[in-house]
Amino acid sequence: MPVRVWIGATGHRDVPEAAALVAAIRQVIVETREAVQAVGIDGVVFGVVSALAEGADRVIARTVLDEPGAVLEVTLPLPADEYEQDFADDASRADFRQLLDRAAVVRTEPAAAERESAYMLAGYRVVERSDVLIAVWDERAGRGLGGTADVVAAARRAAPTPVVYRIVPGTWHLERDGGSLDLTPYVQLARFDSELTPAVAADAGLAETVGRMAGLPDEALAPWLRWIAPPFAHADALAVRYQRLYNLSTSGLFAGSALAVALGAFQVIAFHDQVWLVGSELVLLIALLALVVVARRGELHARWLSYRALAELCRSAFFLALVEETSGRARTGTSIGQRTGRWVPRAAEELWLTRPQDEVPLDVGQLRDLLLRCWVDDQSGYQLSRSRRLELREKASVGVLYVLFAVTLVAVAIHLVADLMHDEEWLAGTFALVAIVLPAVGAALGALRAQRDYQQNAVRARHSGETLATLSERLSVATRREELHGVSRQVAEHLAQENLDWYGGMLYRDVELHV
Repeated sequence: MPVRVWIGATGHRDVPEAAALVAAIRQVIVETREAVQAVGIDGVVFGVVSALAEGADRVIARTVLDEPGAVLEVTLPLPADEYEQDFADDASRADFRQLLDRAAVVRTEPAAAERESAYMLAGYRVVERSDVLIAVWDERAGRGLGGTADVVAAARRAAPTPVVYRIVPGTWHLERDGGSLDLTPYVQLARFDSELTPAVAADAGLAETVGRMAGLPDEALAPWLRWIAPPFAHADALAVRYQRLYNLSTSGLFAGSALAVALGAFQVIAFHDQVWLVGSELVLLIALLALVVVARRGELHARWLSYRALAELCRSAFFLALVEETSGRARTGTSIGQRTGRWVPRAAEELWLTRPQDEVPLDVGQLRDLLLRCWVDDQSGYQLSRSRRLELREKASVGVLYVLFAVTLVAVAIHLVADLMHDEEWLAGTFALVAIVLPAVGAALGALRAQRDYQQNAVRARHSGETLATLSERLSVATRREELHGVSRQVAEHLAQENLDWYGGMLYRDVELHV
């Protein structure tokens, strides 16, 4: 998956396509590429975000598009037919249409009360989408809202702040105007690509499973499966790997904490002269600390969450791509997630840009059945089944905790009686040991239960399953492709929100010491 840096375009409308201006823009591209390559990442490609206004916007867009693998994202302040009325002449309008036809994504900002407000919203969008902003600007205040001065000011206030380059009109002198390029998402994306998994077998398995569930021959969906299977299988395999490692680490920490208490209690109460028990406890505590350090440095928790989030975005992307309109402006307006500073939405966005544009060889009925069997009903059934499993784990955990409490209560009572009987020291010691160790075991189990959050996750899974079941009913009566697309968007948005809620709930549950 390529690493793409997005360059935003803004500037004056009366700017000619001077050779020196093009050279300055190319210098920005060179410096940006070198900054990314400096952290060991090759294969850098570019995207340009522009409103395609006359002048600087179009010069920057054309120059970036000359780079191999570059794509154009257009953010329009107004519907295209209305927007082009602001241009000087028919030649300018034709130039606009030509560039618009090259766009991979076109977004039109929501209607604003004033025309200038619409331009300002489009400028904000350019800043929001940019890692680097090129402004062809004379540093004078704008004559109206939404001009170059306002866009640069918005970039300076943004968090994170994009790298801002200013090109002086006339002299075409290039200077850096602040901001910094956050390289972390690029490093994380490159790391994802470099991690090895048994994904080849998973690719074939995914294709076979989808075909079998939908009752379709493998070749019917071949372009889409070739597109989605490798990243989905890769992300899914990595998510499973790191979830297991994370669960093993947290379970080991809880169990180790209880064992440390048990070793100390055994030495103090029953085996005063067995110094090796103290040594064993010391070694165990050091091992627990080492486990935390290794788990945190390996980012087991963060990798599990991010790889699972990406896998689920890939799943939704596959089905959304099948219901996209493939005639005319096929790539306009739909995305599978807004890009932020995190690498996962970037990866999902890059994946969406490369989706097949072929006509789906399925009629509405076949496509509806595919969406139901392989996606909506499948995910609904999974969530409801998961809810039941989590509820059982919650009940089992609570039951074990009550049993441990009851046994501890009996042990304390026997300990008290044995103490009163003075001549039964062995009995008192034995049950004192039990009374100390069992609460430690119970605390470890209780902490594990709280950390896994069985109850809340069960409620969330049940709600998700029920919501998907409702959407399944709507999808089952759809008779037009537009209806399939509308319901599919609702399904994808629900799953994305569910994924985001889960991610937020788990975000601060990294591997920690519990001693």
